[in-house]
Amino acid sequence: MMSALVILIIGSIIAIISTIISFLEKSKDNKSNGKSNSYNRYTFLAILTGIAIAFYSGYISVYDKIESDSLARKAQEELKIKSDMIIHIQEESKRETKSLNDSLSTAKSKIINLQTEINNNIIGGLEPCYIV
Repeated sequence: MMSALVILIIGSIIAIISTIISFLEKSKDNKSNGKSNSYNRYTFLAILTGIAIAFYSGYISVYDKIESDSLARKAQEELKIKSDMIIHIQEESKRETKSLNDSLSTAKSKIINLQTEINNNIIGGLEPCYIV
């Protein structure tokens, strides 16, 4: 961003120097021809005003760009923090889901074993009983 500001300053200085040289040359020409220099002065002032306005506009643009880049960097940092938090929550959720699945699997096995034991107690053994 500083390079844009430096280029803006250099461009403005070149424009001002060119305007001054042009003004001085035209003033010499007007003096040697005996013409009035007032139109030349007004033109010179108008060009300098235009240069100042262009410089100010460019400066504001560079400043806004720097500020928007800063805001974008802050937003990116906040997004990274939130993204990291989401990843952490997802990992925690995976661990809890695995733990719950393991618990459910263990509970299912216990229920099956208990049902088998209950059936064995009802019929009195492992063999099914038939009425003859």
